[in-house]
Amino acid sequence: MIKVIAMSIVHSEHLEEAIKLSKLLVESSRLEIGCIDYGLYQDISNPNILTMIETWANETTLNDHKSSEHVKTIVPKLNEIRIEKPIVQIYNPI
Repeated sequence: MIKVIAMSIVHSEHLEEAIKLSKLLVESSRLEIGCIDYGLYQDISNPNILTMIETWANETTLNDHKSSEHVKTIVPKLNEIRIEKPIVQIYNPI
């Protein structure tokens, strides 16, 4: 099992669009083989910080996700409205 935490800071004027795109990414990703959990979270103290917390069965299913059509379509749109590159951390359980 692999856990991914991907944090993004978006421009406030694009927050609604970022949430809409992120929810679409969540919905599509949850349908993938190997997706155990995939959720979107908003920081309590700074609403412009959006974080995806994902759980994948293994590295293969995570890699398949990264090359999926919805990731290739939605992530570039999100990149345009982010303040900076997202911080992505990938974990193995111990």
